[in-house]
Amino acid sequence: MNKRNKKSLKFLLTIRVIAIFGIFSMISLILVTLISSKSVSNLVTELIESRIDFIKTYCDEKNRLISEFDDSNIIKIARYQVSLILKTLHEEKKMDFLFLDHKGIIKIHVKGELINKKINNEKIISMLSSIPKDGKKYIKEIDDKVVFFSYYKKWKLFIIYIALEKEILAPAYQIRNILFLISFIVIAIAFFLAEKYAVKISKPLEQISLISSQVIEGQNKFKWPKANSLEVERLIHLLKELLEKLFDKNEKLKEKNLTLEKLLQKAEESNRLK
Repeated sequence: MNKRNKKSLKFLLTIRVIAIFGIFSMISLILVTLISSKSVSNLVTELIESRIDFIKTYCDEKNRLISEFDDSNIIKIARYQVSLILKTLHEEKKMDFLFLDHKGIIKIHVKGELINKKINNEKIISMLSSIPKDGKKYIKEIDDKVVFFSYYKKWKLFIIYIALEKEILAPAYQIRNILFLISFIVIAIAFFLAEKYAVKISKPLEQISLISSQVIEGQNKFKWPKANSLEVERLIHLLKELLEKLFDKNEKLKEKNLTLEKLLQKAEESNRLK
C-alpha cells in the first residue's frame, strides 16, 4: 500500500468516527438544551409563585391581628411589616414585589415614597380588570416583561411581581452556554479519539495490504498483524485460510508440472532411441 492510499484510508476512518461522535454530541446537546431550558424556566416561575404564597401566608397572619383589633393603626403597622418582608426579599433574593389596588395605585412597596402613587405602566393597570379575583396566580407577558398577578381578597389588593423576560430565562441561558462548552470539549475529544482509533484500525489493514503485495510477488512467509478488533481478527483468519488453500493448490500444481516434465523427458528419450 503506497503512502497516498494509507493517508486516504486513515482520513476516511477519521472522518467517519468524527461524524459519529459529532452527530451524537449535537443531538444530545439539542435535546438537553431544550429540556433544561424549559425545566429551568419552570423552576424560576415556581420560585416566584412560592414567594407570592409566602407573602400571602404572612399577610394572613397579620390579618388575624387586624381582625382582633379594629384599629386603623394596626392596619398601618401590619402593612408596614409586610413591606419589611418585601424589603428582605428585595435585599436577599433581588426580588421586587408590590401591592396594587384595582386602579393601579401602589399600596405596599419597599420604597415608601412610591406608596399611594400610580404604577408607571398603563398596560399593567389596564390588565388588572381582566385578572380574576380568585386568589390564583396568573402570568402575563407585557412587552419584554413577565408579570405575575395574584389577588389577595382579604385586603382587596393585587400582589404583583414584574420580571424582565431575560431574568426568567437567564439561568436557562447559562446552562445552555455550559452545555455548548461541554459539547465543544466532547467534539474535541472525539477528534482526538478518532485519530487514535483510525491509526489503530488502519495499521493492521496496512499490514494486510502489504501481505497481499507479497503474495503477488511470490512470497510465502508473512508477518501477520496483531488483531485489535473482532472484525480484523476474522479478516486475518479468512486470509490465512485462503492463502493456505492457494499455496496448497500451488504445491499440487508444481507436483503435477514436475510429473508432466518427467513424462515429457521420458517421451523425448524414447523417441531418440527409436
